[in-house]
Amino acid sequence: MTEPAVTISRLAAGDLGVLEPLWSALREHHGSVAPQFGPTRERAESWAVRRGFYEGLLAGDGSFALVARSGAELVGYAMVAMPDSQVATWPHSQTGCLETLSVLPTSRGLGVGTALIEAARAGLAEQGIGDMTLEVIAGNDDAMRFYARHGFAPYFTALRGTTASGA
Repeated sequence: MTEPAVTISRLAAGDLGVLEPLWSALREHHGSVAPQFGPTRERAESWAVRRGFYEGLLAGDGSFALVARSGAELVGYAMVAMPDSQVATWPHSQTGCLETLSVLPTSRGLGVGTALIEAARAGLAEQGIGDMTLEVIAGNDDAMRFYARHGFAPYFTALRGTTASGA
């Protein structure tokens, strides 16, 4: 039996609630690839924080959410953000940010992530934006390989440490 074709569409800000199971799957994945950061937030708390963040992004100009469906089932999403500032060091044009890309574990390897990236690029291109950045948790080697196949390469490296008091 063949899988239904994946369709990508924009998600209205008022419909963010449908993303909760996909965010929760990504939160669990983050916990599995980065145990060094300790236990993840509880599901409801994590979604409340993430939903508030998304609401703020979508209230700004240019940001958008995309959803992927296989038949009627929601199998992935992408949140694309427009940062408020440009890189001060280099004269790049404004850059979009692939803030989140989540695909259900059962739908990985079926082209869902690729379709979401292509739609995110198209949405940014419609706004005259030719560059897109993203962040990957250290240790998420599968994601690094996936993004490299789609033309992404290291740009900045973020480091984390504790304060002098260790708090």
